[in-house]
Amino acid sequence: MNKNKIKYVTLPYDFIRFPSKWHPYAGKRELPERDLPRHDRRDQISGYIQYKLWPRSDLAVEIKEGKDGRLFLGGSQMRGRVRANLEILSQSFPHFIEGSPMLFRDFAGDLKSSYQVKMNIQNGIERSIQAGFLKKDGDEFYVVPAQTYFADKYFASIKEHRLINIGFNGAGKFAGLYDKGKSKKQFKKINEIQKQIDMLTGEVKKLREQLRDELAPIKQEIDKLFTEKFSFRKKLKGNINEVDLKNIEQELLIQLNKIRTEDDKLKDFFDKMAERWVLKAKIDIKYSKLPKNPSYYPYQTAVYYRQNINGGIDRITKDATEDVTLKGYLFNSTNATSKRSHYFIKEKQKGVIEFSVPPDVIQSYKQNYKRFRSNDEKIKEFYNIFDEVAYQKLLKKHPEGPIVFFQAGNDGKVEKIGRTPYFKTPYTHSIEDILQKKGEKNQIGYADALFGFISDVFKSKEQEKESESDNKTTSYKSRLRFSPLDIKGKFDYDQQYVPEEFLLLSPLASASAMYLKQTDGEKLSTYENKKEEPPILNGYKYYHILDRVQERKQERKTNPANDKRLSTKGVMKNNEQDGFCLEGKVYFHNLAPEELGLVLLSLDVKEVLQSHRCVDFIEKNRNLIQNAYEQIGGAKPYGYGKVKVEVEKLYLEKKDHSFEALIVDPTEEQNDRCEYIDAFIDEMYSAKEDYFHYFKEYIESKQERNREEKTDENYSRENPTTINWNNLNEKIGGGGYPKDWKLWRKD
Repeated sequence: MNKNKIKYVTLPYDFIRFPSKWHPYAGKRELPERDLPRHDRRDQISGYIQYKLWPRSDLAVEIKEGKDGRLFLGGSQMRGRVRANLEILSQSFPHFIEGSPMLFRDFAGDLKSSYQVKMNIQNGIERSIQAGFLKKDGDEFYVVPAQTYFADKYFASIKEHRLINIGFNGAGKFAGLYDKGKSKKQFKKINEIQKQIDMLTGEVKKLREQLRDELAPIKQEIDKLFTEKFSFRKKLKGNINEVDLKNIEQELLIQLNKIRTEDDKLKDFFDKMAERWVLKAKIDIKYSKLPKNPSYYPYQTAVYYRQNINGGIDRITKDATEDVTLKGYLFNSTNATSKRSHYFIKEKQKGVIEFSVPPDVIQSYKQNYKRFRSNDEKIKEFYNIFDEVAYQKLLKKHPEGPIVFFQAGNDGKVEKIGRTPYFKTPYTHSIEDILQKKGEKNQIGYADALFGFISDVFKSKEQEKESESDNKTTSYKSRLRFSPLDIKGKFDYDQQYVPEEFLLLSPLASASAMYLKQTDGEKLSTYENKKEEPPILNGYKYYHILDRVQERKQERKTNPANDKRLSTKGVMKNNEQDGFCLEGKVYFHNLAPEELGLVLLSLDVKEVLQSHRCVDFIEKNRNLIQNAYEQIGGAKPYGYGKVKVEVEKLYLEKKDHSFEALIVDPTEEQNDRCEYIDAFIDEMYSAKEDYFHYFKEYIESKQERNREEKTDENYSRENPTTINWNNLNEKIGGGGYPKDWKLWRKD
């Protein structure tokens, strides 16, 4: 990446840095390590906190109705917010950060070489990935391999203009990638260029054979020049015209001639290669301007074909004819922007050993499928090949079995499988690995001790019981309970609760320039860094609290690509003049003083104003503390969910055993809460002297911000461009973040 081309952006989210070391749960000092307070004891503090939420924006939340007509929100709306706050404030290990393996594929980008090594791709994808048909016997899946296309090819990729050129006009469920009517003239021009390419290809092949000895020592250099420096992705950016192509051709010739020896035998060969590159570039440019087929769906369809004397295909038809008798299949899974070709697969091999699909490979595929982003049921069904219902539907349409691509080991078992030959493969580093560099994943923190956990949270052999006498805690019930949030005040359900549509994008592992710490250098830190140079996560993600709700652009609703990703949510329309509030309670059981202080601060950071331990910090940051907000519900990137929290009262259970304490009036109000706040501050500060710097960063994340888009787009570090959710899709064209974007951060 060219340093001068790095574009700095600010997004609707940022990060609070992770601590240098995770803070362990302290608990009662007499308890052994890892032991937690019992739920059947009353020797610590129990009671409840009564609080209110005052909306300062519209709220995208689900309203529920009780049997008595009472309107309320589920307690989980606030439980999740408090847990996230508590995890940050207590510097607990973030067990609920998504830790499943992240996968990637890159056959044209910066990670191309790494991807090819991981996928063992040699001499092209068609020679490295097998094609076949997925079958099922009882509960077992297996793959019947297809016949090879050539001796060294498992399938063929055929560009759409080629299909038209060899007589194919559609069959069965065939779906063209491009609008057939609007592209007809352009395809005619493309085929005229293709004829020139075919003639040159024949001449290049002859010269390559004649110059075999001269080319052998420099073959790798030539291949590298075309695949790296002169890939279409790098050279055909922007609006390329004839003059540009001519200049690129001259540049290519200069680079090729640097490789060749003083002998002039290679000159004609290189001239023809450069000329052919330009012709192929012209076709690629024309494809980039063709209108996509809006009715495209993934398909698999049977066809008939005729081979030429070289083993290639010179005719494909819908039905068999007198001279077109061989049966094969056309297949395509996606019409991605860069897609030009359809896959051609021959019939299944007969009398061969099938490849079994092990349960762990099936499970890995299912896990990856869960991340599938389409809302279109037909498309989802196409990919859901290991679901019994979806598989039977696919088998009914295609008795030969759904077409799949796969790689198998020497043991005859499938190791990778997918509906496209470009499988996703795990990055070198996972989120879990990166986090464990900072501390032990099995370490219990305050978040685990207060909210509880199940055995799946601590996935480690060290955590398994070695014997029945092993008393290590592997699961624990929460000591906190969040009541429903009652809607109080003036709220008209019919008028003030309306459905709205949101385009809510999910983060991808490819967004490494946003989620990982980056330097100003040319090299981008990714999850594919060298093992000795592990990447560093930016920290806990949070959404900026906006000064007003952003308008969503209506034209998105007419874009079919976006319609599939729109989510409908109920929205409580807020009217601050004579509006409503939400009332709730947090019940707690058997907490230590510092734990209660932590819960109070996690509910409302303004509780720190009661502290006697950090007077100087409070005076310096009083304005920030008093103006802190929280967010609940959905659509936070658009400014929804902003609330002010107010802790009204704290009630503690009486500890005496009188009839009045146990039955009549078991709780009493506690007006002074400072001792609990200070107990927590003492706990954290005694372990980490820089805690107040961290605490201030947390408070700053709760401040209201204005994110008006700037009219100029400098993208510089000194003047980064503001990108909001209501203009993001226009900037990225519906795909992932541009590879030259970096998240601007003040540190």
